Amino acid sequence: MPAIRYKLHDYAVPTDEKCECGRGLPLLEALEGRRVDCLIATNGELVSPFRMIVALQDTEQVGRYQVIQDRRDRVTIKIESQSGIPPEGVEKVIGISKSLLGSEMEVAIDHVSKIEPELGLKFHPVICKVRKGI
Repeated sequence: MPAIRYKLHDYAVPTDEKCECGRGLPLLEALEGRRVDCLIATNGELVSPFRMIVALQDTEQVGRYQVIQDRRDRVTIKIESQSGIPPEGVEKVIGISKSLLGSEMEVAIDHVSKIEPELGLKFHPVICKVRKGI
């Protein structure tokens, strides 16, 4: 019997079918995947986190990273690095971020030795702490 952890924010599709064993609990038809946070551009548009993920993965100097939007006009990008990223790498990351989120977006780069996930949660490469419309 699988253990279901509810705080993972996975999306699932329920079904009205009944289990052959006679158990009366609800069943799932399919697991659709994990909830991901969209970023909010300075013009208010939602930006898929996958656009940022793909762009940063194509940047040679960037290894593991985490993009955190804590204000409508600011993102912080944590980048794991033991020796830091050269200035041209930093400029590339800032340019990518501004091209996706708006030229007015404040982009802070935070070099860290290790990115730790929040206690009890899986690692998320993109976190938006801003609600649309605020």
